[in-house]
Amino acid sequence: MLVIDLPEQFDGNGLYIFLGKVINQNREPMDSHIIFDFSKLKWIEPSGVVVLSNAMEWLSARNITYQYKNINIPQNHIKYDPIAYLDDSQFFATYIGKVLRNGAKHRATTIPLCRVSHSKSSGWLESCLLSWLSDNLSVSRSSLSNIDVCIREIFNNILDHSGVKMGCIFAQLYPNKHEVVIALSDFGIGIPNKISKIKADLCDQDAILLASQEGISSKSLKTNRGVGLNLLIQNVVDLNGGSLKIASGSGILKCGRSGEKTVRTPVSAPGFYPGTFIELRMRTDMIKETGDDREEFEW
Repeated sequence: MLVIDLPEQFDGNGLYIFLGKVINQNREPMDSHIIFDFSKLKWIEPSGVVVLSNAMEWLSARNITYQYKNINIPQNHIKYDPIAYLDDSQFFATYIGKVLRNGAKHRATTIPLCRVSHSKSSGWLESCLLSWLSDNLSVSRSSLSNIDVCIREIFNNILDHSGVKMGCIFAQLYPNKHEVVIALSDFGIGIPNKISKIKADLCDQDAILLASQEGISSKSLKTNRGVGLNLLIQNVVDLNGGSLKIASGSGILKCGRSGEKTVRTPVSAPGFYPGTFIELRMRTDMIKETGDDREEFEW
């Protein structure tokens, strides 16, 4: 039995601290029974939510048993509470079969945590993500075509680069920052392993950088044109002015704007990611109303 403390800050760096306690670099679980202790958790971001969810999925698929400790929520809590946030995201409803408190429901600024297969991603996009954004931003669905393209490309890359058919996804709006954050994780074979079939001896961050270039693809799918990650960067950074982070194996690719230029920066990760993690930060003030969603031709 292994007791694992969740990190105090479950964000971009905290996820590596967490994963290093759960999975070794041979992609094996650290123990056959794990107790997750939530007592030290003070803050969790969308990145932490999807990684935590993906870890539960990965452990369950390997018949590893787990349980949670110190998940009590203070009565009448006023300040931000990360366990209440997870409860409202439907994390506990998903993994222990019930919410922790009466009335727990997803918040207006978030969508429920979801495990989405590639085959169902189109329906989920329409009924969940785009509908939620349309309502909260008061824009038509057609105005969200940029985000639609981005998420479809992410699911295409999960199927192509990871070898798995499902990813965990979570999103949050930050109205005061005029920003939406969408985080998605899979625990497949990862981008560096896939790219090694094209070019060996690259470090992981350079393999991700290579995978992001137009025309570079492992082409494991007949429909893959080698533009997925490059198209994702164009839509998030070039057209929206947002930022993108792709983590896989021991590497990270950070993409953002520097003046009028898009900069792609490969860096070594502070740990090992057993699959692929993608985080989009898109500017909601750059989403412009393009008209209603009626068909162009009406009979």
